[in-house]
Amino acid sequence: MEHYKKTFRFKNEHNLANTKLKIKNYFEFYNFQYEEQDENNFIFFKKFSFLSGWKFNPLHWESQVNIQLTENAITIKYVNEGNAHITPFAFNELFIRFFSNLQRYVSKSIDFKENNRILFKKAKQKVVFQFLIVFVFMGLLYTVIHSFFGQSKIMYLAFMIACLLPLKLVNQYWQSKNDTKLIINL
Repeated sequence: MEHYKKTFRFKNEHNLANTKLKIKNYFEFYNFQYEEQDENNFIFFKKFSFLSGWKFNPLHWESQVNIQLTENAITIKYVNEGNAHITPFAFNELFIRFFSNLQRYVSKSIDFKENNRILFKKAKQKVVFQFLIVFVFMGLLYTVIHSFFGQSKIMYLAFMIACLLPLKLVNQYWQSKNDTKLIINL
């Protein structure tokens, strides 16, 4: 599955120490791990987990946030690996709003918690809905194939196709619908 990659940029009108502290607070609130590269470059990340496939919040999937601070700008490179079932491209709007809320928090000290909570709730609903769509298509496809071939050995292949094809089609839909703009200025 293709990784979701986006670059976000926004102006920084505050001193670097205050900006860095706010960014660190924002990501640590969501349990991102922190690694400092140098004074103005640092990384927040979530590691892979065998339970990633069952995590409904896309921000809990394996991801990495590279942040570069300059006197007048913040550049964020975000990579999300997905959960092996649903492409992270389905959550493009969530990621854009998540980083937009970061920008509002850093520049205007606007509280982000409630806005992000609503975003995560909608994202979880989307994950559940996509799982339901995939499982319904999987069941229908399996039933159709089973009616043609009955209880033969080809049913093992049919079961694999019935499992993978709907998942592939749903993910292909989200990737084709994705905003192809790689750099977003907030």
